[in-house]
Amino acid sequence: YFSNGIRLAAELGCEYMEVNSGWGYWNEDKQEAWKRSAEMLHRLAEVARENNVTLVMESIRPEESQLVIDLPAAQRMLREVDHPNLKAMVDTCAMGVAGETPRQWFETLGKDIVHTHFIDGRPYAHLVWGDGLYPLEKYLNVLNEFGYEGLLGQEITDGRYFDDPAAADARNFQAFEP
Repeated sequence: YFSNGIRLAAELGCEYMEVNSGWGYWNEDKQEAWKRSAEMLHRLAEVARENNVTLVMESIRPEESQLVIDLPAAQRMLREVDHPNLKAMVDTCAMGVAGETPRQWFETLGKDIVHTHFIDGRPYAHLVWGDGLYPLEKYLNVLNEFGYEGLLGQEITDGRYFDDPAAADARNFQAFEP
C-alpha cells in the first residue's frame, strides 16, 4: 500500500514523502524488527527512486517505537539502508524528548537533513512557538549556520489548538516575524 502512496505522491508533484522506521512489536526481538524495517525502507526507497520522490525519515518518541527514537538510531538506519532516496528529517519534539539539539543533528547528518517538524515543545507536545520551552531564535541560528534550505513543517497537533486552529497558525507565524 505504501508503494501506491509513493506513486500517488509523485503524481501530485510531491518531491518528498515522510516516513518513520515503524515500531516493531513490543514482544518481539528488537533486532528482528530493526532488520525488517531496514529492508522495507530500502524497498520503499527503490520505489521512491523510480518515481522521483525522496523519503524523509523522522525519529519518533520511545512510546511510539523501539527503533529510530534518537539521532544515533537515525544515523544507523540511514547507513544500513544506504539509499540516496532516503534522507533524514528532524522532529524537534522527538529530538527534545531524546535530549538532543538541532546542532547535534546537523553536525552528524548535515546535508542529509532535508525536512523538519519545526515545533515548540516542553519537550513533549507539538506546540505553537512560544507555548513551549525551545529557543526559537537559537534553533533558527543553527539552521542558518548549517545552510539548511529544507522545509519547516508545522506539526501543531496539541488538543488545545483544535477549537481555533487558524488562530494557532497565526500566532505561530507571528513568532517567526522578529
